[in-house]
Amino acid sequence: MESPLQEKGPQALHKTFSSYGPGKVNFHDEDSESIDSSSQSSYRALVKPFVIKQWLHKGVLYREKRERVPSRFELFFDLVFVAIAHTLSETAAEHAGGVGLAQFILTFFPTWSLWSEFRAFVNASGTDDILQRIGILYMMALLIGYTANASAISIAFPAETHSVTTSETTTGNGEVIARALYAAVSESDGHPTSKRDAALVTATVFYLLGRAIRIGFLWMYAHALPRFRVALLVQSVHQVICFFIYFPLIFVRSTTAIVTLASLGIAFDLLARYTVGIATVVTKRREKKRQIDEEVNGTTCKEEEESPSDSDSDGDKVIKEEAQCQFDKHRGDTMSTSMPALNIEHFLERTAAFVVIVLGEMVLSIMYHATGSQIGFKRIYGNAICGLMIAFNLCWLYFDAECSRKFLHAIRRHWFSGLTFTTLHFPLCASLILVSAAMSQMTQHSDDVSSALRWYFGGGLGCAMLCLAALGLTHRGLDPSGMTRLSRSIQLGFRLIAGVVMTCLPLAKHLESLHLMGICAGVTSFLVIEETYGKICRGEPIAKLSAGEQDALDQQNEAADTTAASAGVKEKNE
Repeated sequence: MESPLQEKGPQALHKTFSSYGPGKVNFHDEDSESIDSSSQSSYRALVKPFVIKQWLHKGVLYREKRERVPSRFELFFDLVFVAIAHTLSETAAEHAGGVGLAQFILTFFPTWSLWSEFRAFVNASGTDDILQRIGILYMMALLIGYTANASAISIAFPAETHSVTTSETTTGNGEVIARALYAAVSESDGHPTSKRDAALVTATVFYLLGRAIRIGFLWMYAHALPRFRVALLVQSVHQVICFFIYFPLIFVRSTTAIVTLASLGIAFDLLARYTVGIATVVTKRREKKRQIDEEVNGTTCKEEEESPSDSDSDGDKVIKEEAQCQFDKHRGDTMSTSMPALNIEHFLERTAAFVVIVLGEMVLSIMYHATGSQIGFKRIYGNAICGLMIAFNLCWLYFDAECSRKFLHAIRRHWFSGLTFTTLHFPLCASLILVSAAMSQMTQHSDDVSSALRWYFGGGLGCAMLCLAALGLTHRGLDPSGMTRLSRSIQLGFRLIAGVVMTCLPLAKHLESLHLMGICAGVTSFLVIEETYGKICRGEPIAKLSAGEQDALDQQNEAADTTAASAGVKEKNE
């Protein structure tokens, strides 16, 4: 039996509406932990029944009244990405160049995908029982194993090039690319040039095991929760297809085939997420069609019920049709049109924590151990401070990405904007990890920075800034026109310009590391100041008034209101 749905007060009283904008939201019984759950356990304190805590039904979101926050074990799970970001950034810096960039993207995406899927699972269920905690430990172990082996993959870097140092990368980058192209051409002629990479095979196995546990949980939930069975099985199909796209990587040896399969896996995983929105549109159309059919069937049932019947068989037929009408209505309302949904505050807290972890890697990369010539206010200290300012400003800009005082969040705005908001975090985090890889070398060895690392830095910051601008565009501003000192479009336009400028900075080869980092620190600082000023309402003082000044202003406003009201009454009497 299903728990009754309850309307618990007006929507305006709920904090999420003031933080993320209004929406069609109802609240179910928050004290019930067994909604739509048919699984039973004698150890309820240890293993809780399967549950979906929020869902979509006929365009309305049903969720708990109380707000959810990430559990301590979820935050502990995010700590593994501190090590992942550090390891992958070091590998990207060691093999700086076009081939190294491609390998970084192909190896970083699986970690982001597994984290994203696990976040979605915990967000929808959130039982925080022993089963979920064991799943957290299991996933952390797989991610550590994957990252350790993925950083050792040598498909794009033959054994003889592994000893290439950072200084040699500056002059040997073209040679590395030429070797990779030669390998691809040789393989296309039917002459494979590489042996099976043990690190690639092991990393793939770790990744597939992570996918397997996600598929297992989806099947278990689909079996236990009939109401959401269709939606959960559709999600499992997505997972199964991704599994079989990556599975051949265990056996193939061709570099071209490896890159093709990994790229195909990324493209499918990103694009398949939008099938949820497409399924929602299809479901709405089917719902409308079902409602029309119900009206027709209801009329037919009513006519047959009112018509005289001379035989028992005709009466049985009418009863069966009436029961079928009621069953179809019940089934349509309670099962086929419901799908799991996101808890917005929990989802955004986890996403923001991931971005902060990546920004923390930037801070870690600028730390240095001062030697005799570096003690004091030296160039290396200036590099470190510029890097710190860049990370701090990016954090500021990320948490104010909407560029509006009041806004409708992308997740509540539309399914397409919500999915785009989520997907944009992959290039954002990937570009920031590349920036941290370059900042480490630019801070500690500023005289020995390759051209590839300069592009990592400038191109990474430019890409990150463009992603921040795109994140702002996914939201919808609710401020009235002319309310703030700078409009939302102007603020987002400055972000786009800053992204283009920082992307082009590596072209200025005469700029030293300190100058390059200083310019980017100045650009991001300008954006922080400009957006902070732009959000101030017109006529609102920049500095906060003291208590006495605020009281005097309030009294002045009250006197003005009283005078205006008296004048209005006088005119009315006359």
